[in-house]
Amino acid sequence: MGSACGETFRSRLRWIVGLAAGISAIASPSATAAETGVLQQGLRLPQLAEAPAPLMAQADSAESLQLQGYQQLGQGNYEAAIALFEQALAQFRARSNPAEVAVTLNLMGQAYGSLGQPDAAIAVYQEALDLARRLGNTQIEADSLNNLGTIAYNIDNYDEALTYFEQALDLNRTLDDQSQTATILVNLGAVAQSLGDYAQSIAYLEQSVTLFRALGDRASEAYAMTQLGLSYVRSGRYPEALVELQAAISIQQAVGNRSLEAAALNVLSLTYFRLGQLERAGGGWQQALEILQSVNSPVTSAYVLGNLGGVQESLEQYALAQQYYEQSLALHRQISNRDGEASVLNNLGSLFYNQAQDDQALPYYTDALALFREIGSTFGEARSLNNIALIDARQGRLEAAIARYNQAIEIYQTLDDPQGEARTRRNLALISAQQNRFDDAETELRRSLALLDEVRAETLSDADKITLFETQQDIYRTLEGVLLLSDRPEEALVAAETGRTRAFAELIALNLSEQLAQRIAAQPPDLAEIQRIAQRQNATLVEYSLAETDLGEAALNIWVVQPSGAVEFRSVPFQSLANNLQSRTPDALLDTLIESVRLTTGGRGLGVVAAADSSANSTVYRQLHQILIDPIAELLPRDPSARVILIPQGNLFLVPFAALEDENGSPLIAKHTLSTAPSIQVLGLTQQLDRNRTSALSDLNPSDFLVVGNPTMPQIWSPETNSLSSLPPLPGAQQEAEAIASLFNLQALTGSQATETRVKQQAGTAEVIHLATHGLLEYGQVEASGTFDLPGAIALTPGPEDDGLLTAGEILQLELQADLVVLSACDTGLGRITGDGVVGLSRALVVAGTPSVVVSLWSVPDAPTAELMTAFYQQLSQGETKAEALRQAMLTVRDRYPNPRDWAAFTLMGEAQ
Repeated sequence: MGSACGETFRSRLRWIVGLAAGISAIASPSATAAETGVLQQGLRLPQLAEAPAPLMAQADSAESLQLQGYQQLGQGNYEAAIALFEQALAQFRARSNPAEVAVTLNLMGQAYGSLGQPDAAIAVYQEALDLARRLGNTQIEADSLNNLGTIAYNIDNYDEALTYFEQALDLNRTLDDQSQTATILVNLGAVAQSLGDYAQSIAYLEQSVTLFRALGDRASEAYAMTQLGLSYVRSGRYPEALVELQAAISIQQAVGNRSLEAAALNVLSLTYFRLGQLERAGGGWQQALEILQSVNSPVTSAYVLGNLGGVQESLEQYALAQQYYEQSLALHRQISNRDGEASVLNNLGSLFYNQAQDDQALPYYTDALALFREIGSTFGEARSLNNIALIDARQGRLEAAIARYNQAIEIYQTLDDPQGEARTRRNLALISAQQNRFDDAETELRRSLALLDEVRAETLSDADKITLFETQQDIYRTLEGVLLLSDRPEEALVAAETGRTRAFAELIALNLSEQLAQRIAAQPPDLAEIQRIAQRQNATLVEYSLAETDLGEAALNIWVVQPSGAVEFRSVPFQSLANNLQSRTPDALLDTLIESVRLTTGGRGLGVVAAADSSANSTVYRQLHQILIDPIAELLPRDPSARVILIPQGNLFLVPFAALEDENGSPLIAKHTLSTAPSIQVLGLTQQLDRNRTSALSDLNPSDFLVVGNPTMPQIWSPETNSLSSLPPLPGAQQEAEAIASLFNLQALTGSQATETRVKQQAGTAEVIHLATHGLLEYGQVEASGTFDLPGAIALTPGPEDDGLLTAGEILQLELQADLVVLSACDTGLGRITGDGVVGLSRALVVAGTPSVVVSLWSVPDAPTAELMTAFYQQLSQGETKAEALRQAMLTVRDRYPNPRDWAAFTLMGEAQ
């Protein structure tokens, strides 16, 4: 076989650039830059070099027409390319040259695919495959299978793509075609990416890089490295991604392959975008765009322009975002890429919708709808129908909105897309509630939840369940609001409770019994179970819920469940509170006050925040007391030792309830013994975890304790500098650990002794675990740590087998027997706030088997913290419950350090006994 004409690359490339955004979230449209992917497709013209010279010289010969079509294909003139290929096909068929027919059909499929016509592409690829098999031409058969795999990938049929690529790989290995084998390994890596199997994707791509390197094909090697970098990005391995991508760019610059340099820049820019470094992302995409324009690559240029629009929209540079989107739109239209055109129209609509400019958004959404229908994109059609309906509803055209939502539901049912259908039914429910048809609204919402529960019943990871539950949470909050409007507060409590911590509860239950986990997954708690939990706890439960603002005035809903099981309900309208507190932003009132608390606290950690004036503190804490406690104060117990268990929601998890002050300046902890839980159901499960455990510290042996303080600090990677730096030591934490250890005649692990490996080993048998070190709230959050994981990590001494960062994800893999874990570190009670509670260290520890966890809400100061912890353990050793011990310790430290930043950071989550 001879070499192909027109390129130095042996097998031709097609970029599938993932583009700009534009898939609008149905309930709240948005347009942000999405992931960028590439997929390599083998296109061969092996016969061109073997064609007789006289035929090649004839401008209208089949060979010449085929070459001209190929050139038009490379320039993005797909319709012109198809016309030329059809002429070439007619001649090849007339000559009875089936091999050339098959080659031309493969090229034609490329053009159809680029035009967004997958059915036409599949038809010609399949014909080429059949011809190759009849001829026994293994090479063309392998290429046709590869191309069919490509088109299957492009239309999201990943299992089918995997089958085609695997067949093509087997054939190429029999041909000993190392180059095409490496190409197909890249494709298999792309499919594995899309299926979420990043380890397998990386394995395929590493093989591909090795093969291309052995062949001396540096451009292809760097191209495979680009895909490998993308797999690292999608698996959250950002430091490795940056190394791989920067190396790929250097290679492409050295070999002078500007197109593939732009491909690597494209993925590098995505990496920066994921890291929250928008300016760097925009700069990289701008570089890629300049290269693409210089090499006349309009297809990818159109997509990169869309990415630039997404970056500018994220930066709230709306005029500039509009310019990029319009340039992208013009290019898509120029090359007849109708799917890309429709997506950008949708982006433009969302750009204006998010700025409440409905009159400008509507024409774009309408044009997108027409185009999606024309090209047969039913998913795009459903999305556009929803977007238009949102505008209809906001403008009061309710019947029109209902009609469009129903059309979208029919499409989602055809597509077997339960999540799309569920979100659309929620939108319908909002209209029904607006029309006071509460029974209809409830019906739609319960159907939505049933649809999503079917998805949850599938085998999903914890992270996937949390993500899915975020969708359900909005529906539960809407159901809660509808039930309250129907004057059914107890049923609304059940909805509020069921709309929390489903994944969390299932994971805890697995530690108790598989049967219990299955029951919890199938049957959320009802009112009777909620009342039984309050009775078993012998505590007053206070559940907070932020009202569904789509149903009316913003409000805070509060239920109080007495130890007897009696339920009381209060609703606090934010507008009246805003008036009383002289706030101009009623919807953001709580967030504003919570942020004020955060700004007045600080201490030990990566940074220090100066303490604010005490009188300013007092004002904020009194205002929060007025909102959160005053409406239910009469329902709380009079006995200070009677337990009150608070169940917050959203940013209320950040509130230091112990420090909230009444009108006389008395803190809540002076009147009540407090603890918290993410939900009533989780509270019931932590009580079951606590059964048969030793409750009195005096009964424990020194070997039952694990006390850690000030380990030799590990290094953490900074996305900003792309470098490692060590965490600063904490001498105060070492003093704290040694003081606590002396209470129980044991040796604390400090410095080089406190290795991650040793702590993991001892944690499995310890009854009490105390960790005084850095808590890294940001670790696992891409923008801050460059790592994608469950948020949160504990700093320990690194060793040959580990990095010294005990992450929330690693804690989930432990089997803990501890009755109590105290994280005496900074921000350990924080994490990513979701419908499943605070996803971070505290959640991981409870899931790992710990019923009670003490965590902090801010960077805690050394000296007061050491005193508080010493007092806490002294109270425990005297037989006090965990909640009462923490209360007494807080009051003791408050006498010496009255500022709440010094004593109110810690909270007990879970079982309080």
